[in-house]
Amino acid sequence: MQEKEIWREIPNFRGVYEASNMGRIRSVDRTVECKEWSYTRKGCILKPAMSNGKYLSVRLSCKGIAKTWSVHVLIAITFLGHIPNGYDRVVDHINGNKTDNRVKNLRILSMRRNNIAWRLYAESNCDIGITFVYNKWVAVINVNGERVYIGRFDDKDKAQVAFLDSTALVENGLSPKKYLAEFSSKKTGVSFNNQKGKWDAYIDKDYKRYYIGRFNTEEEAIEARIKAEEDIGVFINNKTRGA
Repeated sequence: MQEKEIWREIPNFRGVYEASNMGRIRSVDRTVECKEWSYTRKGCILKPAMSNGKYLSVRLSCKGIAKTWSVHVLIAITFLGHIPNGYDRVVDHINGNKTDNRVKNLRILSMRRNNIAWRLYAESNCDIGITFVYNKWVAVINVNGERVYIGRFDDKDKAQVAFLDSTALVENGLSPKKYLAEFSSKKTGVSFNNQKGKWDAYIDKDYKRYYIGRFNTEEEAIEARIKAEEDIGVFINNKTRGA
């Protein structure tokens, strides 16, 4: 199904220019007042030019002042509430195509995260913090020399987003472990074994860890963990006796 194009007025250019969710800019019909007469100027889709060999740009004129704007910035201002403030927060093209200015391809990132995102699409095709292990995409981040596991994902893009989100947490002084990844279990005593590509279940009791088993799915591991919890005394006694 073809996506519907939605037009909105560009803040600070209301009644003069509009932006669409498909990445286009247009002028609107408006009355131009002169000293002795007035006329109606017909609106039209603006034809963007290539700026710096990377980004599409258009020239907007309002109240006698003309300025060249990057199209992706105007789209982000209109639909994402972006407030340009130098290089603190920038607009990133998710798929790496700097001419694809659709709203769904734009996001607001810190300068550091934007640099990381761009490197993900570099010619080397080296995915920083992303590796493919046991048919899953694994996201990992380095913090002060320590390799911190973020999670495992079916989809490569989700792994990249997880990596970028955990980077944002570090920038704000938080632990990347606060980012709950798709393949990080919410159940205590259940974790994913990266080397085996399976889910481990276990119980910690009196400073000892009792291994329950290894399972193909998280659901199986959780079920085994809950079953062991129901009568933990019997379970630990059997483990102690080697049953």
